[in-house]
Amino acid sequence: MEINITEAFGTEILTPYQVAKIVNGLLEGLGIEKVLPPQMFYTYAKKGYLNGIKESKRIKGTDAAKWFEGYVVKFVEVTEEV
Repeated sequence: MEINITEAFGTEILTPYQVAKIVNGLLEGLGIEKVLPPQMFYTYAKKGYLNGIKESKRIKGTDAAKWFEGYVVKFVEVTEEV
């Protein structure tokens, strides 16, 4: 299945809950049996892991897309090694 990650997240500002729903939908579409909890994205947003801004409650779609690309690459590499 081919997906456009940038298109999936868009360029608008998202809540961590919205990011979680998009991420989990993309993971499912890629056949990856993993569900990431929305709480994780609230924590990541608060710590600045997604957009570099600590205490943020919103995430740019473009920043979420970059994070997702890095996450999927790591996940696929780990899966392929097993």
